[in-house]
Amino acid sequence: MRTGSSLSALTLTLRAGLLSIPALVPCVASAQLVPPPLASAPVQQPAPAAIAPPPAKPSIPDQSGPTITLTLTSGETMRGVVKTIDNDAITIIHPVLGLVRIPRVGISTSEPTLDKLPSPPSAAEAPAPKPESKPEPKPESKPAPKPAPGPDPHAAQVKLEPKQPVAPTNPIEALLADDEKSFWDGWKRQIELGVNGTTGPIDSQNYRAYVNLTRATLLQNTVATIVYVRGENNFGTTQDRSEFSARNDWKIAGGKWSMWASARMEWDNRQRWDGRVSAAGGLGYVFEKNDKWNVVGRLGAGLAREINGDNAIIPEVGIAAFSVDYKINDKWTAYANSEYFPDSKTWGDYRTISRAGFNLVIDPELKMNLRLGTEYRFDSDAPTDRASVLDYFAVLGFAF
Repeated sequence: MRTGSSLSALTLTLRAGLLSIPALVPCVASAQLVPPPLASAPVQQPAPAAIAPPPAKPSIPDQSGPTITLTLTSGETMRGVVKTIDNDAITIIHPVLGLVRIPRVGISTSEPTLDKLPSPPSAAEAPAPKPESKPEPKPESKPAPKPAPGPDPHAAQVKLEPKQPVAPTNPIEALLADDEKSFWDGWKRQIELGVNGTTGPIDSQNYRAYVNLTRATLLQNTVATIVYVRGENNFGTTQDRSEFSARNDWKIAGGKWSMWASARMEWDNRQRWDGRVSAAGGLGYVFEKNDKWNVVGRLGAGLAREINGDNAIIPEVGIAAFSVDYKINDKWTAYANSEYFPDSKTWGDYRTISRAGFNLVIDPELKMNLRLGTEYRFDSDAPTDRASVLDYFAVLGFAF
């Protein structure tokens, strides 16, 4: 009984609950859901992600060894440095992939071929890395000394030049004027030698030698010459002549005019005397002097004396001389000069010496030249067979 009454009460209760549900639905539908108020807490920004360090570069194996290009059976091509060669595979160092081991069965061709490929160096043969050299300590640089203060560029510069001597206008002052250099300085020397001969019914030989000394300054010109000529044949000596002559010119009146003095000593076995000594002096004038021409004339007077001849002093008044030098080009020059000596003691007697020829420069570095010349001597007071003598010659000269 109690059990049946309990079930009846539970059934009534469930019915009452089910009947009250429809009445609650409209209330729930009309109600608005209001969210709860949010707290005014500060908005937190997300923390930045930590930057990961770059991945370490893989260590690159030693790439010393022969390079090979492999064509695989798949058609791909791989190129690298041979590391090891085995019976089953080849290991190469690829520039991107690093160590790559390729079986031989997967290789179609190789360049170079494997049989011609030199074996890669072993670890023992590989060159040891050079130790890093420590930089040498730099020496302490000392401050450069300050240069001495130079001259003021704005100050007036005065250039001092050595005083040049000027030829005086007075002849006496010209003789006594001091030259710009010592008399023993500024000499030019030249030696000339020539030989010619004949062989036949009459054998003959002729020898000729010259020594020339010249010196030129702003105030003076000096010339000295030594000549020796000898000839021989089957009958004896045909000629034996020597001569020494010297002349000095003192420039006056700006260099056009000059005073000159000369001396000459002669020995000749073909003359009636053994020797002759003469001296003279006078005035000279330069008619033309430039790069091509040099024309000079002289007038004067002098004395001469024959040794082992007349032994008398012969006055020679009215001595006249001229000389012409012409430069043809850098190698060739021509010359001509003549001297006239009148015998003032016996009018009508005179003697002359004339010369002409060409000079050819053979080697400027050796200062070697060839001279082709003639010399004509005439003496009206000499015997007929000895009155005139003409010499023609070729001599080789060296200047020093």
